[in-house]
Amino acid sequence: MRKYIIIFCIAAAVSIFADIKIGVMKVEGPDFVINAMTSIDGLLAADSTIDLILGPAEALGGDTNKARISFVNIAGSIAPTYADTFVRSSSVIATVSGIMDLALDYGVTIIPGTVWEVDENLRCFETVPIIGPDASIKRLRRKTHYAEGDPFLDSMIVFDTLTTRDGSTYSYFIVITTEMATLPDIYPTYLDEMPDIYLGMGRHWMKGFHNIWEMVQINCPPDPAMLRLYANDWDDLYLEQIAEHNVPILYSCLDTLPGGVFSADLFDYLLPEGMWFDFDEIVETPFGTIFTFDPDTPLVVMQPHIAFHIVDTSGAPVESVFVNYGQPGEVPSMAGWTDADGNFTYWTCDPESLYFLFAKDSFMIAPEDTVLYIDEYSPACSLSLIAELDSTYDVVENDLPQKIALFAYPNPFNSSVSISAPTGSEVVIFDIRGNLVARLDIGEDLEKPSAVWRPNRELPTGVYFMRCRETGEEHKLIYMK
Repeated sequence: MRKYIIIFCIAAAVSIFADIKIGVMKVEGPDFVINAMTSIDGLLAADSTIDLILGPAEALGGDTNKARISFVNIAGSIAPTYADTFVRSSSVIATVSGIMDLALDYGVTIIPGTVWEVDENLRCFETVPIIGPDASIKRLRRKTHYAEGDPFLDSMIVFDTLTTRDGSTYSYFIVITTEMATLPDIYPTYLDEMPDIYLGMGRHWMKGFHNIWEMVQINCPPDPAMLRLYANDWDDLYLEQIAEHNVPILYSCLDTLPGGVFSADLFDYLLPEGMWFDFDEIVETPFGTIFTFDPDTPLVVMQPHIAFHIVDTSGAPVESVFVNYGQPGEVPSMAGWTDADGNFTYWTCDPESLYFLFAKDSFMIAPEDTVLYIDEYSPACSLSLIAELDSTYDVVENDLPQKIALFAYPNPFNSSVSISAPTGSEVVIFDIRGNLVARLDIGEDLEKPSAVWRPNRELPTGVYFMRCRETGEEHKLIYMK
């Protein structure tokens, strides 16, 4: 029977689309209003092709009643105006006007942060002006109340639309500070559908959200339970509903680093084995972070691994094949077994070259060993083997031949193994590098000529070879600590 090996090495999966580029601002004190303008200017200097810039809540005076401004409708256009004579209010007006000029100069949509709005009836709101690439304020988005709806807010809880530079159109939903904990209860009908992107604006709430994308970058694989610790102020059921659609979340938080995540990364059961989702490109600058991605086609990151599938000549999976592995040129110190489906997978996080050795009683597996290399560019190798029944090793305890051949029981073994061989013979045992590790003299007992080998504690788990000097017969021993 012809035996063969098939190896497939898969290149890292990459999204070929990168349709949207969002700059998420980092705004630091003490003067948040002035520094918001500096952050926007810095992000656009770093990349003039950004489609949208997101700022944190309260960056434009939305944290205080000392910077009150109003918005008026002039010939169908929304414009900021003074609600008092405070110097800080003048600073906010000047900053909003400057941001509108930047939006026009670069053709970018800017959501700069919240202001403290006072309407014509002296009602106060924490409000986001959404500034379009034509320098107009497209609309105002007021923050909701904590526990109930409001006719002056209800119509503002809607999805917005962004058209990118390449003509793609995406919907996004703005979440201001604690809203994601309360919106599902106050406005459940508004949340029946999912936007393409969630844009979170915070100050102290969820201040550690930037840790999420950092953990996705450095951990292999990232731990969804740990990631959720940084989103624990979101409504749990709604967060899971978002994750089931794998909606990306970008979050800007005042006085700290921004963050982002594809929401399916937050739940184990939503991730394919050994895979998770990421942005196509993440660029950090002193003024914030630029995320490039396609909301519908996230980058799929694959944990480096080598997968073995072993079947017999009829195609049936072979269970309990011993897989011994380690660094090439060294005695393998790690081991495992194929499962009921004939599969064994080795997972890693680093580029590695590994030596693998395969063994199973009464089977011949070809090849018996191989060396494979995986890295970030080819993180997955799939190897298929056929195991053929070895007719020369068809020996069972209740049907021993009259003339004792070389035989070991149990095999695989743990602490000791009984080795039978012709009376008076010598059995030598070698590791896979040919080093002699033991000599055994077979006794004169005619009924059961055998000796017991108890490996030295320093010997690693792995495959060893026993050879009868008198007959030349040789077989494998599988030692499992």
